Amino acid sequence: MKVELSLVGDIRNEMNSIGDGVQQAFNRLSQIDVILQKSLADTKRLLPEVDNGLKMAKDLGADSLVSELQGLASDLKSNVNFIQDAIKKIKAIG
Repeated sequence: MKVELSLVGDIRNEMNSIGDGVQQAFNRLSQIDVILQKSLADTKRLLPEVDNGLKMAKDLGADSLVSELQGLASDLKSNVNFIQDAIKKIKAIG
């Protein structure tokens, strides 16, 4: 009988430990969400600056700068999509 009670106690302890691990995972997801939201806001804030720089470079005829800024704008737009997708996936889990 003592062995059976000990086994039940061990199982309960293990279940509590698992529950704690799940809670930690959800806490980390919340932290990741905050970081991603900040990254998204920063990226969106940077896009108009790059677009403005691109307009000025075009007006000045600085073709190499235009090309570089177009690449940066494209990268930023891809990053926005990636971050938004990551946020949606985190929200679906949590």
